[in-house]
Amino acid sequence: MAATRRLRSPQRFATRELAETLLTTLRMVRRAENATLTGRGTCEQDVREALVKVLHAADWPRVMAHEAIDYALAHDDLTMALAMYACQTGGPIEALKPQPRQFLITDEQAQAVADVIRRSFSGGTGHPEVLAIEDGDDGRFIAWLEGPDDWAWRVTQGAGRPAMPQGLRIEAATHASVRVLPAD
Repeated sequence: MAATRRLRSPQRFATRELAETLLTTLRMVRRAENATLTGRGTCEQDVREALVKVLHAADWPRVMAHEAIDYALAHDDLTMALAMYACQTGGPIEALKPQPRQFLITDEQAQAVADVIRRSFSGGTGHPEVLAIEDGDDGRFIAWLEGPDDWAWRVTQGAGRPAMPQGLRIEAATHASVRVLPAD
């Protein structure tokens, strides 16, 4: 009975990174105008074989590795990992591609919260600014660097917390910023 070799996480990451780099190199070699780089028995074939070996080291059979490489080469906007997933599942590749970020909180909603915050304080200079920061959540941030001391804590935890527009809530992010999120 043959022993199955399992890769630990850092090795898996290194293998994936190497596969992506080899795919990028293979794409570049295929675009080369120099005929000695492309075709059978050339640099292109060597890079492809190296990529097959990397995928095979990650427990992919050679036939499946060739299929995933062909799929990735046919779709320039795919990573090797997405091509492998598409070949494994046979699923629609469109669902795997990164989609443009859409926030649940609109600029108008965030600005309404910023206006509520500004009206809640008589001190401070400038005005709260709405920031669209992609942090993996669906919220927006409001920063007010010149605002009154501890304003972010006071609007989220203090005794005189202002009422937020319907469907929205805030939480302190720093001493000078809050995150606007959908109400629970």
